Amino acid sequence: MSESHNTVSLNILGKIYKVKCPQDKITELREAAQFLENKMQEMNRSAKSPTTDRLAVITALNIVYELLTQKQQANTYMDTMSQQIRGLQTKIESALVTMREKDL
Repeated sequence: MSESHNTVSLNILGKIYKVKCPQDKITELREAAQFLENKMQEMNRSAKSPTTDRLAVITALNIVYELLTQKQQANTYMDTMSQQIRGLQTKIESALVTMREKDL
């Protein structure tokens, strides 16, 4: 069954972009567009007369950098949690062995 796609108009830096989007993802698309708009305005304030293309590329690079940094932090967190879980499993197994030995 094919999904129904709507055409959504997005305003980014004063330009209208028409994007096809599934009905159930329109809210997320609009939030992403607003996030992009905010980031591009932020970059525009700090740049000296950038072209729209350059502004878009610099903004994209910043967003990707933030995403990769968060991904790295999440991976580090998951590695730490996995190590802690393995340590707890070892302690539990050791305690169970000790309890069994006492019962004998």
